[in-house]
Amino acid sequence: MYKGNIPAKYGGRLASVLDVNVRDGSFEKLKFKGGLGVVSSRLSLEGPFKNNNTSFLISGRSTYSNWLLHSIEIPEVNTSSAFFYDLNMKLTHRLNERNFISTSLYSTYDEFSYAEEFGFDYNTLVWQLNYRSAFTDEILSTFSAIYSDYKSDQLDLQGSDQSNLKVGTRYFKVKENINYSREAFTLDVGLSFIDYNVNPGILEPMGELSVVIPKQVDKERGREGALYSDLTYNLSPRTSVSGGVRYTLYQFLGPEEFYLYANPQKPSEDQIIGRQVFAEKVIHKESLIQPRFSARYLLDASSSLKAGYARTSQYINQISNNDTPTPTSIWQLSNQYIPSQLSHNLSLGYFKNFKENIWNTSFEVYYRIIDRLIDYRDFADLIANDHLETELLSGTGKAYGVELSLKKQVGTLYGWLNYTYSRSLRKIDGVSGGRWYPSNFDKPHDLSLVTNFQINKRNTISVNFSYSTGRAITIPIDRHQLENQFIVLNYSDRNAFRAPDYHRLDLAYTLGQGFRKSRKFKTSWTFSVYNLYARRNAFSVYVIQDTLGEPKIKRLSVLGNAFPSLTFNFELL
Repeated sequence: MYKGNIPAKYGGRLASVLDVNVRDGSFEKLKFKGGLGVVSSRLSLEGPFKNNNTSFLISGRSTYSNWLLHSIEIPEVNTSSAFFYDLNMKLTHRLNERNFISTSLYSTYDEFSYAEEFGFDYNTLVWQLNYRSAFTDEILSTFSAIYSDYKSDQLDLQGSDQSNLKVGTRYFKVKENINYSREAFTLDVGLSFIDYNVNPGILEPMGELSVVIPKQVDKERGREGALYSDLTYNLSPRTSVSGGVRYTLYQFLGPEEFYLYANPQKPSEDQIIGRQVFAEKVIHKESLIQPRFSARYLLDASSSLKAGYARTSQYINQISNNDTPTPTSIWQLSNQYIPSQLSHNLSLGYFKNFKENIWNTSFEVYYRIIDRLIDYRDFADLIANDHLETELLSGTGKAYGVELSLKKQVGTLYGWLNYTYSRSLRKIDGVSGGRWYPSNFDKPHDLSLVTNFQINKRNTISVNFSYSTGRAITIPIDRHQLENQFIVLNYSDRNAFRAPDYHRLDLAYTLGQGFRKSRKFKTSWTFSVYNLYARRNAFSVYVIQDTLGEPKIKRLSVLGNAFPSLTFNFELL
């Protein structure tokens, strides 16, 4: 995870970057392991073939929890359904000691429906090809080609409003990185190219009773190119610094049809003066130089200080409205009306290990300033809107926080404790009177505790506790009735209230076989309870009006019960 000290080879996101790599399968022997449970299962198979120069890895998980939901004597729950799976595959071939080629595929699908009221489906597919070549002991080349496809369906299943909103984003990326390492320094140089294809929204009616009018917004296309260089230099045995720069060029492409406005700087629906159709050419472009810097100083053999700064940009925007049962997310590329978002990221951290690295601790602070941040107007229409820019406003954002971490790696009692205090605020003319207000991501307190107690070689108890501040919400604070008896609601400032805090305790007990080093087949049983004290955490909080027009705040809790589970684990070595 990179935050303020984001290396120049990473881009495309405003804040932190999570670098995830799929490991290679074993080149030595076949391994098979998994877990078979009453609500979900997982399986993994890996091993070599072709004279041990090729390895494969296949793993997957899936749930079949509908029988459990249907057994609960709560009408809203037993008429709901939930399903997910994910599949991960990788094939790696060793051409020789210096050259490796690999291809991987990741697919995931999530489906959920609640009480015949609403539902959603998410589907992600990622394919990747990597070629690693060590020209010498000091120079390593890594070429990557990546295809990513994300789709979602957001379903309204009620009466005449039955509809399906389809949105998605797809991109193809190629990247080349050259790493040159010497004893005193490491140099990374490279380039990347991304081709974006975005579906901002297709609204379709569902069922014979639906009165929803079908709408479709034209798909969007853009491309982003980048050149970067990053140098890490060891000034002394205790001090190292890293400096880099990333140059990006973004282009929004036709064919596309845009509305024209009397004031293009502040587009609004009442200022539309016409339309303009663009051919297959560059309609809008932006470029940015993004400096990066970080430093590390070793205080002694077990402690260090780290600091970092990064200038970042983002050319694809996710616009979310959380005031409905199913939070609505729309993807939108930057264009002449919706510019890219820019941020300055600063971080400072202190890291300390104790007792020969058995205990790891860290204390980090960060501060982020975001320019050209976008948010939606009050009562915005985001659904399949072909002039979405009229519903958006631009302003400034800031985020800051403190992160504390304590981790114990080994021993009879091990685990970790993480606590974060953070704020995410926005200031946009036209929202909350131009005052600072919490963003949808503002959760000041976040705590997670994972503890494992290994009683002996066969018995282990695990405890997992999580807590976070409830998300910020907007609710009506009063109402007034018009002469025609129609009731109008007056709402609070944006995100001025909070949903109930989230907290949950999970417990698991694992019973394994007797310990024997020569054993080739290992098994264990895990009994677990999810949400031990049956906390009714809010999935969403939203406002409805009853038949008399009175506002009702509805708290939707999907998994408000304790869920026991039994899993048989096995591993063939």
